[in-house]
Amino acid sequence: MAKDESKSIKSVADISTAIYQAPAKLGECRLVLIDGPAGSGKTQLAAHLVAKTKAELIHMDDMYQGWDNALTAETMTKIMSQVLEPIGQSETASYKKFDWINNAPGGLVEIAAPEVLIIEGVGAAAEQLRQYASLAIWIEVAAEIGYARVMKRDGDQISIQMQLWQQQERSWHQLDRTKSACDLWLDGNRTPELGSSEYLLLMK
Repeated sequence: MAKDESKSIKSVADISTAIYQAPAKLGECRLVLIDGPAGSGKTQLAAHLVAKTKAELIHMDDMYQGWDNALTAETMTKIMSQVLEPIGQSETASYKKFDWINNAPGGLVEIAAPEVLIIEGVGAAAEQLRQYASLAIWIEVAAEIGYARVMKRDGDQISIQMQLWQQQERSWHQLDRTKSACDLWLDGNRTPELGSSEYLLLMK
C-alpha cells in the first residue's frame, strides 16, 4: 500500500456522526474515550467534539490522585464506581476533581446522566472502561513532540515528572494494549495546526 493510501482526512463532524451511529453501551449514554500519549491533542479534540455534540466532558487529570497514583487500578475503579456505574443506571455521577496545586482532592463535580459522555486523557481507553464505549479514539504522537508541547503548556518545572510519566504511560499502554483496541487512530503530530474540519486518520 502506498504511503498516501494509508491515511485519509476525517473531520470532527464525521467523528460526531460516528458517535451517534454507534450503539449506546452505557445505559442510554454513548461513552467516547480519547486516549494516547501526553501532548498528542486529546484535550483539543475533546473540546471540538463537545462543541459539536454538547457532550459532558471528564479529563483524566481530574481523576488521577497525583503523579504517583494516576495510571492505577484504583483510578479505574474510581471512574467505574463514581461515574460509569451511576450513568449506566441513568443516575447522577459525582466525583471530586483532583487539586494539583494543593495535591489533594478538590471540589465536587456532578454529571446528570448525559446523552454523550467524553473521557479524555492518558488511560481513558483502559480495558476496564472501554467495554462500555461507543467509540474509543487513539491519538498518536512522537514522544519528542508530545514532550515539547507539555513543556510549553505546563512549564519546565515538571520536566523530570514528565520524563518519568512518558515511561509510565508507554508501559501502561503496552500492557493494556490500548492502541490496538481503539476504533479510530488519529495522527496527532500536527494537531495544533488542525481545525475542526481536518484530522488525519491513520488506517489500521
